[in-house]
Amino acid sequence: MRYGVLAVGHGTRATAGIAEFHSVVEQLAARLGPTPVEPSFLELAEPTIAVGLERLLDRGAEHVIVVPLLLFTAAHAKDDIPGAVVCAPVAAERGLLWTQTEPIGLDPRLVELSVQRYDEAVAKLPSCVAAEETASPISDAETLLLLVGRGAGDPAAVAEMHEFARLRAAARPVGAIEVAFTALAKPLVEQVLPRIAASKYRRIVVQPNLLFHGQLLARLQSQIAAVAATTPTKQWTTTAHFGPDRLVVEALVERITQVRQGY
Repeated sequence: MRYGVLAVGHGTRATAGIAEFHSVVEQLAARLGPTPVEPSFLELAEPTIAVGLERLLDRGAEHVIVVPLLLFTAAHAKDDIPGAVVCAPVAAERGLLWTQTEPIGLDPRLVELSVQRYDEAVAKLPSCVAAEETASPISDAETLLLLVGRGAGDPAAVAEMHEFARLRAAARPVGAIEVAFTALAKPLVEQVLPRIAASKYRRIVVQPNLLFHGQLLARLQSQIAAVAATTPTKQWTTTAHFGPDRLVVEALVERITQVRQGY
């Protein structure tokens, strides 16, 4: 059985996000060669899932492994991607055999990458807040980490985000870890920020739990900057998102390997 891999992104109009997605696909192709790998998007960008499937079959794939480049199991992974695969013309015309992998959001490598992004952001900060009368170094115990997810109407996906926060807290404890969402789930970022700004914590680290750059990330950065400007006695920073990191690619490769090995 010759496998092919279809990487499926959500899609975005942000050129940086598209470039990051293609970087992951290129890294997958390098790791999986000679297995053919093709990119595709659910919406807002091309090629479509139907086009990606056709390209894989033309390259000799007999069984397509569909890999959602998504963090958690919400409607896109449960319904939209499988629906697009089944409705693709090649599915009926050429008797498509396919299997979809699980999302990677709870993979230990993503937790490791979350810690890495935190460390990178904190390392760039001054050790204390200049506006404070007594400027002593800020410790992790005086830091609140806000994990911000995309949000989903699916309770299972929301639960997975909270589970990620639990795993993250175990991996590297800080003063507190909270969860918020950009849309579709509560609490929303704008609901949480005023309370966090008034909290006892001297440093607030906001971490976008997002794979790729896009409009949500730009909006979040703007929200954080606006609140930070009103609280000069607190230190605010926003970490980098996950991006096309080696650890993301390794998590995807493991999901693909599990399908090929039949479990």
